[in-house]
Amino acid sequence: MLTHLNISNNNISGVIPPQLGKAIQLQQLDLSANRLSGTIPKELGMFPLLFKLLLGNNILSGNIPLELGNLSNLEILDLASNSLSGPIPKQLGNFWKLSSLNLSENRFVDIIPDEIGKMHHLESLDLSQNMLTGEIPPLLDLFAIWGHDGELLYEQIIQGTDNFSSRQCIGTGGYGTVYKAELPTGRIVAVKKLHSSEDGDMADLKAFKSEIHALTQIRHRNIVKLYGFSSFAENSFLVYEFMEKGSLQNILCNNEEAERLDWIVRLNVIKGVAKALSYMHHDCSPPVIHRDISSNNVLLDSEYEAHVSDFGTARLLKSDSSNWTSFAGTFGYTAPELAYTMKVDNKTDVYSFGVVTLEVIMGRHPGELISSLLSSASSSSSSPSTIHHLPLNDAMDQRPSPPVNQLAEEVVVATKLAFECLHVNPQFRPTMQQVARALSTQCPPLSKSFSMIMLGELLGHGHGGETS
Repeated sequence: MLTHLNISNNNISGVIPPQLGKAIQLQQLDLSANRLSGTIPKELGMFPLLFKLLLGNNILSGNIPLELGNLSNLEILDLASNSLSGPIPKQLGNFWKLSSLNLSENRFVDIIPDEIGKMHHLESLDLSQNMLTGEIPPLLDLFAIWGHDGELLYEQIIQGTDNFSSRQCIGTGGYGTVYKAELPTGRIVAVKKLHSSEDGDMADLKAFKSEIHALTQIRHRNIVKLYGFSSFAENSFLVYEFMEKGSLQNILCNNEEAERLDWIVRLNVIKGVAKALSYMHHDCSPPVIHRDISSNNVLLDSEYEAHVSDFGTARLLKSDSSNWTSFAGTFGYTAPELAYTMKVDNKTDVYSFGVVTLEVIMGRHPGELISSLLSSASSSSSSPSTIHHLPLNDAMDQRPSPPVNQLAEEVVVATKLAFECLHVNPQFRPTMQQVARALSTQCPPLSKSFSMIMLGELLGHGHGGETS
C-alpha cells in the first residue's frame, strides 16, 4: 500500500531491488543523491500511478529500460548525474503528462528522438553534458536546454527582444535586466539577461546556476515558472512566464493601481506568497530558502495572483550544513540577526514575509513602524510606545475602500501574523507552514469594532507588547 518513498540524500549503496516493483500503489519515488549502482530495473515501469521518479545523482549505468515507457502518469523524471548510456529511447514520448525531464550529465549518444518534441506539457528539458548528435526535433513549445544545443531558443529570444533593445526593457535588478519578448508561437515571456563584465563573461555565474537549479526543482502556482535558459557566453539569460501586472512594489507606488488593489486582492497576495514559501520550506527536499523576499520580487499576473520570483540568491538548505553564507537580500527586508551572524535558515524568509505583509496592508514599506517596534522591544522601559496606541485602521493603506466583515477579520489576523514573523528572536517566529495554515483558516469574529483595534493589541512578546 506504499504511495510515497523518499530515501534521498543518504549514503545508500548497491543496486535498486527489482522487488520494489511490487509496490504498485507507488506515486512518488525519490532515490536521488545516494550511491546506487547497477542498472535501472525494468520493474520500475510497473507503477501505474507513479507521477514523480527521481534517480539523479547516483552511479547508475546501462540503458534506460524501455519498460519505463509504461509510466503514462509520469510528470517528473530526473535521471541526471549518473553513468547511463545508449540512445534516449523514443518510448519516453509516451510520457504525455511529463512537465520536467532531466537526463543531463550522463553518457547518452545518438540523436534526440522526435517523440520528445511531442510532449505537450513539457516545460523543462535538460539534456546537457551528454554525447548527443543531430538536430533538435521540432518542439511544440518553449523548453530548456543547457549548453550550445539551445540555438533554436536563443534565436527566438534574440528576435523577440529585438536584440535586447531598451524598448523591450521592463525592469532591472541586481543580477540582470528583464525584457519582454514575443515568441513565434505568440506567447509572451519575460527574459532576464544576466549582467556581463567588460571581458564579456557573465558577471554572476553562481547566481545564474542557483536560479536554474532552484526553479527546475520546484513547481507551484505561486512561484514564477522557468521556461528556458541559455548559457551562450555573450548573452546568458533565463526565460520566465510573463507577469502582466508587474511587481507588487510598482503597483503600491502607483495610486491608481493601488486603489484597484482592494482588500480581497491584497489578502490573496499575502496568502499566495505564504503558500509559495511554505512549499519551498516544507515540501521541497532539500528545503529551498529564497533569501531575498521583497515586494519587488513578488510579481502579479493578469488576475492579480502573486508569484514569487528572482531566485538568484536562493539556497538549498542541507540538514548537515551550517548554512553560513555571504550577505544576500534587500535592505529593509532582511532579518536583524543578519547584522551579527551570516547563518541563514528559513526564519530569515519568515521575517521578510512579515515585512512584505505589512507593506501590503500599509501600502508602503513599514520601515518606521518596524524601527519603533524594535526599539520598543529592546527598551528597558515598561511603558508602551506611541505605536501601541495607533489604531490599525489609521496605519492601513487608505487608498482602497476599507475592509468590512470577514475581510476586516482577515486583515487583523494577517497583521498579527506579520508581527509574529518580525519577532526579534528567530526561534519565536512561526514557520511558513503555520502561517499559511493560519491564513487559510476561518477567522474568529472581532471582539470589538474594527476601528477600535490598536496595533498594541496585535503585538506579542518580543515587540514590547503582551503575549496573546
